[in-house]
Amino acid sequence: MRLPFTWYRATPAEYVVKFVNGARRAEGKGKIFFVGPRTTLARVMATEFGIGYAFTERTADGQEVVVHGEVVVRFDVQKMLDRHDFSFDPRSGVGEGSEDVVESEVQAVLQTYVRREIATKKLKDALASAAALQATVAEMIKNDSAAFDALGVGVCNLFVTNVSPANLDLKKALEAEAREQMLAAADRALADRRMDAARNDRSLKEFESDTAMTLEQRRAALVEARNKNVVAEAEADAEANRKRLEPYAHVDPRMVFALGIRELGANGRIGQFNVTPEFLAAMQGASNGRMPGA
Repeated sequence: MRLPFTWYRATPAEYVVKFVNGARRAEGKGKIFFVGPRTTLARVMATEFGIGYAFTERTADGQEVVVHGEVVVRFDVQKMLDRHDFSFDPRSGVGEGSEDVVESEVQAVLQTYVRREIATKKLKDALASAAALQATVAEMIKNDSAAFDALGVGVCNLFVTNVSPANLDLKKALEAEAREQMLAAADRALADRRMDAARNDRSLKEFESDTAMTLEQRRAALVEARNKNVVAEAEADAEANRKRLEPYAHVDPRMVFALGIRELGANGRIGQFNVTPEFLAAMQGASNGRMPGA
C-alpha cells in the first residue's frame, strides 16, 4: 500500500515548485518538499545543459549535407511552467515528458537558422569549415533571438561539430579527391625539399671550391714571397761579402791568409797553429796566384 505522504529533495540542478490544490506554495533549488495527497510538484532544469542535433539541409547547388552539433541552453523557469506541464511523480521521478517537447522545439528553431545559412553556400563551401558555420549561426541567433525567447529558452553557446554530405557515394568521392590533393601536396613538398637540398649541396660545394682556390692562391703568393725573400737575403749576403773583401782584392793572398789566421787567434778561436808541408805548399801556390786547395 502506497503511503499518501512522502518527502522529495530537489537537487541543485533542478528548480522545483510545490502546488497544493493548484496553488503555488513553495519553490526553489536543492530544497526538501513535503508531499501530501493534494500536492503536485513541477520540476524545471535550472542549469545550462546541451541539446544535440543533426539537421539534413540542402546547399545552393542542390546537394544535401548533414550538420551535427550541440546547442547549450538555459530555461526561463517561469515561462517553462506557463507553457508546459513539468509535473512529476516524486516517488518514481517520472514526469510528463515536457523536457523532450522543449528539446524538439529548440531543435526546430535552431534548424531555421542553420537552414538559412546552408542554403546560401555551395557544397564545397559548406563542407570547408564547420567553425565558420558555427560562428555565423551564433551571430544570427545573437542578433535575432526572438524565437528562442518566446520558448523561454536562452542560448548560451552553440557548437557545430561536423558538416558532411548526406550521400555516401558523394562523401566517398569527396574524400578520395581530398586524399589525392593531400598526396599531391605531399609529393610537391617532397620535391621542393629535394630541390632545396640539391641547391644547398651545390652552393656548399661551390663555396668549398672557392674557398680551396682562395687558399691555394694565398699559399702560392706566400711561397713566392718567401722565395723572393730567400733570394734577396742571398744576394744581400753576397753583396756584403763582396764589399767586405773588396779592400783585399789587390793584396798578396799570403798576406790575406796571414791576416785571417791572426784574426782567428785574436778572437780566441784557435789555441795552437801547426805548420805542415801541405800548408807550406798551399802558401807557395798562393804566391803563384792560386788559392789554397785549388
